[in-house]
Amino acid sequence: MKNFAIIGAGGQCRALLSILEKLPNYNLCKIFDLSSVLIDKFISGIPVEKWDGVQHSETSLGYFLAIGENKLRKKIYQELVKYGRNVPSLIAKDTIINETAKIGPGVVIGSNAFIGFGVTIKENSLVNTGAIIEHETIIGEHCNIGPGSIICGRVEILSLCNIGAGSIVRDKIFINKNTTLGAGAVLVKNVHFEGKTLVGVPAKLSHENED
Repeated sequence: MKNFAIIGAGGQCRALLSILEKLPNYNLCKIFDLSSVLIDKFISGIPVEKWDGVQHSETSLGYFLAIGENKLRKKIYQELVKYGRNVPSLIAKDTIINETAKIGPGVVIGSNAFIGFGVTIKENSLVNTGAIIEHETIIGEHCNIGPGSIICGRVEILSLCNIGAGSIVRDKIFINKNTTLGAGAVLVKNVHFEGKTLVGVPAKLSHENED
């Protein structure tokens, strides 16, 4: 039995709890949050504690990151790694993963997800409930793949991208870093610019990019 803590006490924390409750060899003993709002509240009988930084963290624990915001999750992940903390991958018991897939450290894969032949998921990315990632797709570092999204074969997604719930990415598409694809969007063209939001069917630049 290994002892672990979750960093992040919001909705993503509940998703991780639903994974951990079906994995008997994981003992969740602490939940931390970066804000003070939920401090001393209880989640699954565990009090939420304030995260005071990796310098004050316990070396004996493994850490799972329940932080949906990619840049913040990247920051915390890199601090944990720098100080030699254990940040393992976490994969739901009912996930289907092809034996040729490569899963990086710190990756979380939720219930009923499908990871196909030759897929690569790089470090500290989240693959949420029911997501489908088809053959030979590459998911970059620190990405968030939303619930029920479908990423077809031979797609390349660079780091820090958000793929919204229920969205679809056509096969052989390239998505540059820090891109957000809105919920329910259908992406049929490559995305070569960085840091933009696309929405709709077919997906186009959102008006919120127009500043």
